[in-house]
Amino acid sequence: MPYSVLGDNVIYNDKKQLFNLQKFFINYKDEKINCIIFDNPQKDIADILSEFKNVNIIESKISSNLIDNINKSDLTVLFCKIGKTDTDLYKSVKEILQLHNKKIAQEILI
Repeated sequence: MPYSVLGDNVIYNDKKQLFNLQKFFINYKDEKINCIIFDNPQKDIADILSEFKNVNIIESKISSNLIDNINKSDLTVLFCKIGKTDTDLYKSVKEILQLHNKKIAQEILI
């Protein structure tokens, strides 16, 4: 996947940016947050996600299950890898989120 597919709210996988991700989850601790994972996350990302009870981890497969899961929350965080994530799948998921009026709060490069 190229950088051009990404939106405006991008967090890169470094210590300062991971802190910003944790801060984001804390700021929205009273809201459910969907996290759509496109590739296997690194251990530090997986550890961060497991800390928060308000996070719903969703596998990035186009299916009715994806639709059911994204409808559980208005906030979504996307996790992808430049050069590894399938661009068409990523674009399709973004289109589905837009179609269902869901906000992409962050896009995380892992």
